[in-house]
Amino acid sequence: MIKVLRMKPERLDSRLHSALYKAGEEFFVDHLLCSDKLIGVDPFKESERNAFLNLKYRENRKFYTSYLRKKDYTSVLVLLNKHHKMPWFIKFHQKIFTQYGESKFYELLGEMLTYVDHHKPFRTAYQRLLAMGSNTFTMMSPKEQSRYSRLPDSFTIYRGVCVKKPITTITEKDSNVLVGHSWTLKKGKASWFATYHGPRFTPQPFTRAILSYQIQKRDTIAYFIGRKEHEIFIDPQKIDLSKIQIQVLPS
Repeated sequence: MIKVLRMKPERLDSRLHSALYKAGEEFFVDHLLCSDKLIGVDPFKESERNAFLNLKYRENRKFYTSYLRKKDYTSVLVLLNKHHKMPWFIKFHQKIFTQYGESKFYELLGEMLTYVDHHKPFRTAYQRLLAMGSNTFTMMSPKEQSRYSRLPDSFTIYRGVCVKKPITTITEKDSNVLVGHSWTLKKGKASWFATYHGPRFTPQPFTRAILSYQIQKRDTIAYFIGRKEHEIFIDPQKIDLSKIQIQVLPS
């Protein structure tokens, strides 16, 4: 027989109230140190669910405070939930760079990028992060570095997007939405992003499209394979918008 651990019902810790959001008929917590999209809470009365989230928050807060005091920023990033990692890294990037130096800073940045599902909110910040040093090569793992070194001097990259209206060219205004840092070597992967990923962030109605671009290797920053997306990370400012090819996908 499995013994179920019971917890004494508690009111939700007041420090978590600002992190409450409602989904359907339930409230959930999305806090830097305590984020749970599966366990609903009752902010208005005592409950075991509240007690569980309170315990999780208080324990994580102890670790967080200790890591900050020791300037152990790597452990802080391990502690945080996936979608909180990059915002925290951006906020504390100066301290991280000072503590670890250029090589380790870029190594951590490369790891953080693999956790980001939607890069657009961070594009401006990326430019600041990338400008912190000069050796962005260490953003890649040894295996990624090896594959990157074997890429030709020029190759085609792809990006799957959703656009509000059919387009045949990309203007400077369009580029703010459509031309980001993250592209792929695989056209099929770009098609997947246009079909399944883009619609999550684009209100209806929209048109799905694949962008393709012949890029010089010297204008790329990194090659990531950790998520099996064959991702080419670039500086969008080096893209010649007039040379982007657009393939509209069937509805």
